[in-house]
Amino acid sequence: NAAMLDLIKVDVYGQLMPINQVGSVTTPESRMINIQVWDQNNVSLVDAAIKKSELGLNPQIDGQLIRLPVPELNEERRIELKKLIKAMGEKCKIAIRNIRRDANEELKKLLKSKEIGEDDEKTFEKNVQTVTDKHIDLVEEKVSSKILIIGGGNIGFNLAKNIEKSFDSARIKIIEKNKERAEFIANELNNSIIINGDALDENVLAEANLDPTTFSGTGKV
Repeated sequence: NAAMLDLIKVDVYGQLMPINQVGSVTTPESRMINIQVWDQNNVSLVDAAIKKSELGLNPQIDGQLIRLPVPELNEERRIELKKLIKAMGEKCKIAIRNIRRDANEELKKLLKSKEIGEDDEKTFEKNVQTVTDKHIDLVEEKVSSKILIIGGGNIGFNLAKNIEKSFDSARIKIIEKNKERAEFIANELNNSIIINGDALDENVLAEANLDPTTFSGTGKV
C-alpha cells in the first residue's frame, strides 16, 4: 500500500513535503511501489528520506524513477514492523506531551501578565490535560492490535493465551456468558478484558465499545 509512504517527509525547496508532492506514486505490482520524481535534483533527497524512515525499504534508482520493492511479510518482517509501529507511537506521544508543555507554559505567561486569573489557569490546564489524554489514548488504540473473541471455551481461551504470549501490544476482549467460566479466564489471563454477558445483548456490546448497529458477529469459539 503506497499509503505507507505518507509519514515520510522530504526536505525540498526549504520545507518538508510529503513524497506525493514531489513525484507520482504508483503500485504496478502487489509488492512494488514506484515513485516518478518530477525534479531530477530531488531524486537523491527522496532516496535519503526513504532510507531514514525506518520502514526497511531499499530504494532502486533508475533516472528519475525510484523503485521500492516491499519485503515479503514473513515472521521476521512482522517483528520489525511491530517494533517500528511501537516506536512511531512513542514519538507521537512525545509530540503530544510537548504540545501540552507548550500550552501550559503559555498559560503561565498569561497568568503572569494578568490576562487570566489563577482559576482560569487551572481550568485551562485541566482542559489541556483532557485533550492530551484523549489523543494519547487514540495513539495507543492505533498502535495496538484489537481482538474480540466471542465465547471463552477451550479454543477461545487458548487463542487469547497464545496471542498474549506472542503480541504484548494486543488488546483482547473476551465475551463469555457463563459467570464461573468468565471468572476462571480472568484469573488465568494477564492483559485480556473479560466481559461476562451475552454477545447478542446490546448492553454487553456497549460495554465492549462495539456499536450494535454495525456489529456483524464473530464465530463463537
